[in-house]
Amino acid sequence: MALFDFARRRWSLWLADRGYRAIEEEEPDRALAIARRLERLRYSAAFEIAALALAQKGELPAAVDTLKRGVALAPESWINWQLLGNYLSDLERYEDAAAAYDRALQCPQAQRSSVRVNQSILALRRGRYSEVLDFAAEVTAPEQRSHVLSSRAAALCQLGRVDEAVQETADALQSEETRSSEQAGYIAAAHAEARLQRGDAGHEVRAFALGALDDYARTSDGLLSVVRQIDAASAEAAALHRLLLNARIPASSPLRSQAVGFYAHYQVIAESLEEALRYAAAMETAVSTEDLSVAEHDVISEKPAQLKGVYSRSGRIYYARED
Repeated sequence: MALFDFARRRWSLWLADRGYRAIEEEEPDRALAIARRLERLRYSAAFEIAALALAQKGELPAAVDTLKRGVALAPESWINWQLLGNYLSDLERYEDAAAAYDRALQCPQAQRSSVRVNQSILALRRGRYSEVLDFAAEVTAPEQRSHVLSSRAAALCQLGRVDEAVQETADALQSEETRSSEQAGYIAAAHAEARLQRGDAGHEVRAFALGALDDYARTSDGLLSVVRQIDAASAEAAALHRLLLNARIPASSPLRSQAVGFYAHYQVIAESLEEALRYAAAMETAVSTEDLSVAEHDVISEKPAQLKGVYSRSGRIYYARED
């Protein structure tokens, strides 16, 4: 029996690794199929993987139902309680989310700093700014500290402690560890927002945001939002354009040692394709406008009520030679 249990656990671990990899590769249906096999093996990660996949498909209520079933069967799985709290919070079911986080902390193996980070985000959403700082103070794990900085900065601003928010985020961005982390974009956006609230010149904050997008947070929604907020441009005839940009790298550019060009996906609200290209070109400071062309383009929808500007952009897809 012991040998059978060992083999089943090894098989479950292997399957779970494949499930998480499917999530990373944005293949939620494959992840769901793996989750079903894991559930038959009575492995609690089945519910986390299934919920992540459902959330990736935009089915948050189904993800919540899956996690509820999971914590009923494995009530000591803190990660499932935490993820349940996250999705309940996203659905604005704040009381239920708070209860899920409290239950996560009662689990024997709970990583308290991780749960406290998510509690700080929930407190910020509820407008409980002093609670944000209380929860942030209890985040002691070094690998979690950067995760709480943006929530803490936003709370400090709401409490009138704007200079503290500016200084804390500026100090964090001086750290190479922070700059290279997945949190860099959030922290840079929090820094930019704090500077705007402090009354810094819009053009200076805009330049910082564009530099941060270039240096270490290329896909940051928060920094893109700051740029749109400062530009404050709108038009009744605007629409959401999706572009695949083709950039030829000039021979004089340091990037030329990597490739002769790159592709990048953009979503831009603009009045025309030409204007959408101008917005995208302003983000690609490593190349000149003459080096850019549109490889693919379509209009997704009319968006007259939203500000014009870039709403998303992908990482660069380099190519080494012309076909």
